[in-house]
Amino acid sequence: MNNRKRKKTWKDTLVKYILLTIAGIILFHFGSEVAYAERGYKAIGGEGFALLLPLFYLIISRTVQDFVLDLRELKKDEQQAEYIHGRGKERQKG
Repeated sequence: MNNRKRKKTWKDTLVKYILLTIAGIILFHFGSEVAYAERGYKAIGGEGFALLLPLFYLIISRTVQDFVLDLRELKKDEQQAEYIHGRGKERQKG
């Protein structure tokens, strides 16, 4: 059984954003119906943000990816500093 991760292609990304766009349109539709029932007139308010769902996904996912990469680099830098300082102390004693 092969458990290797499959490389993402541009087609996978395109499908993901098409699905997010469709979900945003559906959420907008239902949100505007609920808002109309409450307001009694047609208007676009906060439900309009559902149309920006793909953009929100992109921004949030990139931010989380950058945060995780920064944490990994910080951990790597700390490990290198510990190694260097640990080796330096051994040389001074010897």
